[in-house]
Amino acid sequence: MADSKEAKEPARTEHGHWVAEAVSAYQKLLRRGDLDGALYFGLLVYRKAPAYIWRRTLIAVAEDVGLADVETVMRVGQLFQMWAGAAAGSWSTSPHHLSLAIMLIRAAPKDSRVEDAQTLMLERIKDGQVRPVPDFALDAHTRRGKAAGASWRDWYADRIRAGMPRTNPWLEELWRLRPEWKPEELVGDPSPSEPGKREP
Repeated sequence: MADSKEAKEPARTEHGHWVAEAVSAYQKLLRRGDLDGALYFGLLVYRKAPAYIWRRTLIAVAEDVGLADVETVMRVGQLFQMWAGAAAGSWSTSPHHLSLAIMLIRAAPKDSRVEDAQTLMLERIKDGQVRPVPDFALDAHTRRGKAAGASWRDWYADRIRAGMPRTNPWLEELWRLRPEWKPEELVGDPSPSEPGKREP
Protein backbone atom coordinates (compact mmCIF):
# COMPACT_ATOMS: atom_id res chain seq x y z
CA MET A 1 0.00 0.00 0.00
CA ALA A 2 1.36 3.42 -0.95
CA ASP A 3 2.17 5.58 2.06
CA SER A 4 0.90 8.84 0.61
CA LYS A 5 -0.54 11.89 2.31
CA GLU A 6 -3.68 11.52 0.20
CA ALA A 7 -4.23 7.97 1.48
CA LYS A 8 -4.23 9.25 5.07
CA GLU A 9 -6.50 12.24 4.50
CA PRO A 10 -10.19 12.06 5.35
CA ALA A 11 -12.58 11.39 2.47
CA ARG A 12 -14.08 14.38 0.71
CA THR A 13 -17.58 14.84 -0.65
CA GLU A 14 -18.12 15.07 -4.39
CA HIS A 15 -18.08 18.86 -4.03
CA GLY A 16 -14.74 18.86 -2.26
CA HIS A 17 -15.78 19.28 1.39
CA TRP A 18 -14.01 17.24 4.03
CA VAL A 19 -16.59 14.70 5.18
CA ALA A 20 -15.90 15.53 8.85
CA GLU A 21 -16.56 19.23 8.18
CA ALA A 22 -19.67 18.49 6.13
CA VAL A 23 -21.07 16.36 8.96
CA SER A 24 -20.27 19.08 11.50
CA ALA A 25 -22.13 21.59 9.34
CA TYR A 26 -25.01 19.14 8.94
CA GLN A 27 -25.61 18.69 12.65
CA LYS A 28 -25.24 22.38 13.50
CA LEU A 29 -27.57 23.48 10.69
CA LEU A 30 -30.05 20.81 11.81
CA ARG A 31 -29.81 22.11 15.38
CA ARG A 32 -30.49 25.66 14.17
CA GLY A 33 -33.52 24.62 12.12
CA ASP A 34 -31.96 25.35 8.70
CA LEU A 35 -33.75 22.73 6.61
CA ASP A 36 -32.10 23.55 3.27
CA GLY A 37 -28.62 23.53 4.79
CA ALA A 38 -29.20 20.32 6.71
CA LEU A 39 -30.63 18.57 3.66
CA TYR A 40 -27.74 19.77 1.49
CA PHE A 41 -24.97 18.51 3.74
CA GLY A 42 -26.89 15.44 4.91
CA LEU A 43 -27.65 14.22 1.41
CA LEU A 44 -24.18 15.16 0.19
CA VAL A 45 -22.59 12.93 2.83
CA TYR A 46 -25.25 10.26 2.23
CA ARG A 47 -24.02 9.94 -1.35
CA LYS A 48 -20.52 9.24 -0.03
CA ALA A 49 -21.22 7.31 3.18
CA PRO A 50 -24.92 6.56 3.86
CA ALA A 51 -24.38 4.45 6.99
CA TYR A 52 -22.13 7.15 8.47
CA ILE A 53 -24.62 9.99 8.03
CA TRP A 54 -27.32 7.78 9.55
CA ARG A 55 -25.10 7.11 12.58
CA ARG A 56 -24.56 10.83 13.03
CA THR A 57 -28.30 11.47 12.62
CA LEU A 58 -29.13 9.00 15.39
CA ILE A 59 -26.60 10.76 17.62
CA ALA A 60 -27.97 14.18 16.68
CA VAL A 61 -31.58 13.37 17.52
CA ALA A 62 -30.63 11.97 20.94
CA GLU A 63 -28.23 14.85 21.63
CA ASP A 64 -30.27 17.81 20.40
CA VAL A 65 -33.91 16.70 20.73
CA GLY A 66 -33.66 14.20 23.57
CA LEU A 67 -36.18 14.59 26.36
CA ALA A 68 -38.00 17.44 24.61
CA ASP A 69 -39.59 15.01 22.14
CA VAL A 70 -38.81 11.35 22.82
CA GLU A 71 -41.36 10.33 20.20
CA THR A 72 -39.26 12.01 17.50
CA VAL A 73 -36.15 10.23 18.80
CA MET A 74 -37.98 6.91 18.46
CA ARG A 75 -39.39 7.76 15.03
CA VAL A 76 -35.95 8.59 13.68
CA GLY A 77 -34.72 5.24 15.01
CA GLN A 78 -37.61 3.51 13.25
CA LEU A 79 -36.83 5.35 10.00
CA PHE A 80 -33.26 4.11 10.21
CA GLN A 81 -34.49 0.54 10.68
CA MET A 82 -36.79 0.94 7.67
CA TRP A 83 -33.91 2.30 5.57
CA ALA A 84 -31.59 -0.49 6.75
CA GLY A 85 -34.23 -3.08 5.87
CA ALA A 86 -34.66 -1.59 2.40
CA ALA A 87 -30.89 -1.38 1.91
CA ALA A 88 -30.16 -4.95 3.00
CA GLY A 89 -29.32 -7.02 -0.06
CA SER A 90 -30.23 -4.18 -2.42
CA TRP A 91 -27.89 -2.75 -5.02
CA SER A 92 -29.24 0.73 -4.29
CA THR A 93 -31.69 2.50 -2.02
CA SER A 94 -33.27 5.91 -1.66
CA PRO A 95 -32.46 8.58 0.96
CA HIS A 96 -36.16 9.35 1.51
CA HIS A 97 -36.10 7.98 5.05
CA LEU A 98 -33.10 10.17 5.89
CA SER A 99 -34.80 13.25 4.44
CA LEU A 100 -37.90 12.53 6.52
CA ALA A 101 -35.72 12.11 9.62
CA ILE A 102 -34.05 15.46 8.93
CA MET A 103 -37.45 17.16 8.61
CA LEU A 104 -38.68 15.60 11.86
CA ILE A 105 -35.56 16.64 13.78
CA ARG A 106 -35.65 20.15 12.35
CA ALA A 107 -39.28 20.61 13.46
CA ALA A 108 -38.84 19.08 16.92
CA PRO A 109 -38.23 21.10 20.11
CA LYS A 110 -34.67 20.89 21.35
CA ASP A 111 -33.29 19.80 24.73
CA SER A 112 -29.63 19.09 25.50
CA ARG A 113 -30.03 17.55 28.97
CA VAL A 114 -29.21 14.01 27.80
CA GLU A 115 -26.00 15.23 26.16
CA ASP A 116 -25.04 17.40 29.13
CA ALA A 117 -25.73 14.76 31.79
CA GLN A 118 -23.83 12.15 29.79
CA THR A 119 -20.84 14.43 29.15
CA LEU A 120 -20.64 15.41 32.82
CA MET A 121 -20.66 11.77 33.94
CA LEU A 122 -18.08 10.73 31.34
CA GLU A 123 -15.79 13.53 32.50
CA ARG A 124 -16.22 12.45 36.10
CA ILE A 125 -15.31 8.88 35.10
CA LYS A 126 -12.24 10.12 33.21
CA ASP A 127 -11.24 12.09 36.31
CA GLY A 128 -11.24 8.85 38.28
CA GLN A 129 -14.51 9.18 40.20
CA VAL A 130 -15.33 5.80 41.72
CA ARG A 131 -18.77 5.05 43.15
CA PRO A 132 -19.14 1.96 45.30
CA VAL A 133 -21.90 -0.49 44.46
CA PRO A 134 -24.69 0.36 46.95
CA ASP A 135 -25.53 -2.24 49.57
CA PHE A 136 -29.11 -2.56 48.31
CA ALA A 137 -27.79 -3.72 44.91
CA LEU A 138 -26.06 -6.68 46.53
CA ASP A 139 -29.21 -8.76 46.47
CA ALA A 140 -30.06 -12.37 45.67
CA HIS A 141 -29.10 -11.79 42.02
CA THR A 142 -25.45 -11.20 42.88
CA ARG A 143 -22.65 -13.44 44.13
CA ARG A 144 -21.75 -11.14 47.01
CA GLY A 145 -25.40 -10.75 47.95
CA LYS A 146 -25.99 -14.49 48.08
CA ALA A 147 -22.81 -14.97 50.11
CA ALA A 148 -24.08 -12.37 52.61
CA GLY A 149 -27.42 -14.16 52.93
CA ALA A 150 -29.59 -11.84 50.80
CA SER A 151 -32.98 -13.35 50.07
CA TRP A 152 -35.77 -12.82 47.55
CA ARG A 153 -37.81 -11.39 50.45
CA ASP A 154 -35.20 -8.63 50.69
CA TRP A 155 -35.46 -8.06 46.94
CA TYR A 156 -39.24 -7.59 47.04
CA ALA A 157 -38.98 -5.36 50.11
CA ASP A 158 -36.49 -3.15 48.27
CA ARG A 159 -38.93 -2.76 45.35
CA ILE A 160 -41.46 -1.35 47.80
CA ARG A 161 -38.86 1.02 49.28
CA ALA A 162 -38.09 2.21 45.73
CA GLY A 163 -41.73 3.31 45.35
CA MET A 164 -43.07 0.48 43.21
CA PRO A 165 -46.61 -0.80 43.85
CA ARG A 166 -46.78 -2.85 47.03
CA THR A 167 -48.60 -5.70 45.34
CA ASN A 168 -50.82 -6.83 42.46
CA PRO A 169 -52.84 -10.00 41.72
CA TRP A 170 -49.90 -11.79 40.07
CA LEU A 171 -47.56 -10.93 42.89
CA GLU A 172 -50.08 -12.14 45.47
CA GLU A 173 -50.38 -15.44 43.61
CA LEU A 174 -46.58 -15.71 43.43
CA TRP A 175 -46.31 -15.09 47.16
CA ARG A 176 -48.94 -17.75 47.83
CA LEU A 177 -46.66 -20.11 45.91
CA ARG A 178 -43.52 -18.81 47.62
CA PRO A 179 -44.66 -17.31 50.95
CA GLU A 180 -41.06 -16.97 52.13
CA TRP A 181 -40.58 -14.27 49.46
CA LYS A 182 -43.28 -11.93 50.78
CA PRO A 183 -41.82 -8.93 52.66
CA GLU A 184 -42.41 -9.15 56.38
CA GLU A 185 -44.16 -5.77 56.48
CA LEU A 186 -46.84 -7.11 54.09
CA VAL A 187 -47.50 -10.38 55.85
CA GLY A 188 -51.13 -10.22 57.02
CA ASP A 189 -51.89 -7.18 54.84
CA PRO A 190 -55.38 -7.97 53.44
CA SER A 191 -55.70 -4.99 51.07
CA PRO A 192 -53.43 -5.01 47.99
CA SER A 193 -52.88 -1.61 46.42
CA GLU A 194 -53.98 -0.94 42.86
CA PRO A 195 -51.36 -1.89 40.24
CA GLY A 196 -49.32 1.17 39.32
CA LYS A 197 -50.47 3.21 42.33
CA ARG A 198 -47.73 4.34 44.67
CA GLU A 199 -48.29 4.04 48.37
CA PRO A 200 -48.05 7.24 50.45
